Amino acid sequence: IDRDYKCYGDILMKLKMSKEAAAAYIKAYEMDNEEIVYLMDVSRAYETAEMFAEAINYFDMYIDAAGDDVRIMDYFRFGQTCYRVGMADTISGEQYLVKADTLFASVTNKAPENYLGHQWRARVAAARDPETTLGLAKPYYERTIEVLDTNVAPNKAQIAAYIECYKYLGYYNYLKAYAEPAKANEYKEQTRYYWNKMLEYDPENTEIKEALNNL
Repeated sequence: IDRDYKCYGDILMKLKMSKEAAAAYIKAYEMDNEEIVYLMDVSRAYETAEMFAEAINYFDMYIDAAGDDVRIMDYFRFGQTCYRVGMADTISGEQYLVKADTLFASVTNKAPENYLGHQWRARVAAARDPETTLGLAKPYYERTIEVLDTNVAPNKAQIAAYIECYKYLGYYNYLKAYAEPAKANEYKEQTRYYWNKMLEYDPENTEIKEALNNL
């Protein structure tokens, strides 16, 4: 029965035979395609085996089958996986980053009040614009700040998120000041604003202090 293959797959995962476990989970799903959780098992097994194309395929099958029952954390966790793969893969990285953005967009749609989805969309956008010439991450970091500002007393993780946002936005404006001399003063003012905000949370950052002195 399907549960036999499910249990066999679990044993194979514990034995670090993840590719073989994926095959067992697929067999379980073939025997009972009402148990869509098997699709998630297949995806996780392929992910562990670093067979990422297959992992994405079965995760998409799970999303299609589960509909509104997909947990936000599933989107978030798999988005992080696609992001890491995209950053490491010099050949097919772009397709994984696009997939990561799609997954984090689902997180922001389902939980717009949680800053993490916006922050991770910003990270993906920054990865797709490594020279920061297009400012792809700018709207997402700005939105992250808006959501963070709804917290009266930010915790350690939220402070780190603020620093990340301010650093990027300051750097983006810094580059724009030199790319568009006609608006240099405007962009430099924005740079000072964001980097000074950053120093409120990270006052010992000598790199930023030096950069501000050289503006």
